[in-house]
Amino acid sequence: MPVVLSYPNGNAHFPRAYIKGFYTDSDYPIVNLFGGVLQLTQTGYDVQVYLNLRPNFTPPSSNKWSLDYVFDSATSQAYYLGTPYLAGFAVSLVNDPVEFSWRIKVSGSGSSGTPTRADLAPLLLYWRPL
Repeated sequence: MPVVLSYPNGNAHFPRAYIKGFYTDSDYPIVNLFGGVLQLTQTGYDVQVYLNLRPNFTPPSSNKWSLDYVFDSATSQAYYLGTPYLAGFAVSLVNDPVEFSWRIKVSGSGSSGTPTRADLAPLLLYWRPL
């Protein structure tokens, strides 16, 4: 079952080189980024969400992307107790209040959890504007 993504602050366009990673303040305390998949885990309810990144977005570049291009919602999945279910997330471009870097924020239904970050792999010797 695909994941439904919404863009409450609009569908922002940005250079990929500006993005340091992902940020969530929702009820998903465990956030991992591996092999083009952003995994959100909520251990108390045994919920796991796999948001698939589009392959062109992952490497740092000066290409401009829009928020609706970052995740492939049709191939992303959410599971509750191992059973697929329809999950919805709000996606926005935010300035991380701690690190002062641009991140893509993924918010679930709640926002009471501790902020969690997952960094994209930086490409060594790649020019990154301040």
